This record gives sequence, C-alpha cells and structure tokens, in this order.
Amino acid sequence: MSNKKRIPKPPGGQLVCSDEQMAIVEIRNGEVFAECHDQPSKVRKAFGDEQARFMMNWALERITGEERSLGQSISAAEFEILQSERYEYTDRRGNEIIVEFRLPRAQTSGGTATF
Repeated sequence: MSNKKRIPKPPGGQLVCSDEQMAIVEIRNGEVFAECHDQPSKVRKAFGDEQARFMMNWALERITGEERSLGQSISAAEFEILQSERYEYTDRRGNEIIVEFRLPRAQTSGGTATF
C-alpha cells in the first residue's frame, strides 16, 4: 500500500509516499512543490494519546512552517486544519499559498489515503 495525494489541476498529478510518511503538496505562485515526510523517531516511539498529540504537532509544524513542541496542546482551529487536510495562507509578499496533505496512514481513521 502507499499514501497517495493527488496534485490539483493545473498541472495535476499524484504524489506517492509510503504509508508511514506524510504527503504534502504545496502550491505557490502556480508552482507545485510535493514532498514525502518521515515521522521523527520520537513520534513513532510514543504510544496512545501521546503519540497522537506528538504526530499532530509534528504535522502542524511541517504544514504551517511554525515551530511547535511535540507536547503542545492542539486548538480547535488546528484540529480543523488536520481534519480538512488543507491549509491556506498568504505569505509576507502577499502570495496565496495552498498546502494540501495526507497524514500517515497509521494515524488516519479508516486507514485510507486515496482520493
């Protein structure tokens, strides 16, 4: 199996990552940047609620570019970002940035990563 993330048109396409990786597709000024991200060992080694919190904070840091501690609490707005698998913002230059992502399969309900 693999963790897949379709790339919106234009230009379209698909990013394929391993099940344990987070797929991130960022669209900046019409250009697509797509990467697979490995979970840090501290996230993989944690258990239960701690693992879920660590994974969410790691994911939010990668998605938003804002530094976070793994144990930080998750706000309702941040949880909504994770649920929607999409984050939009405007950078310092006024450019609209769209980030779409797929969390690692082990961390998603139902385990599906196909659109």
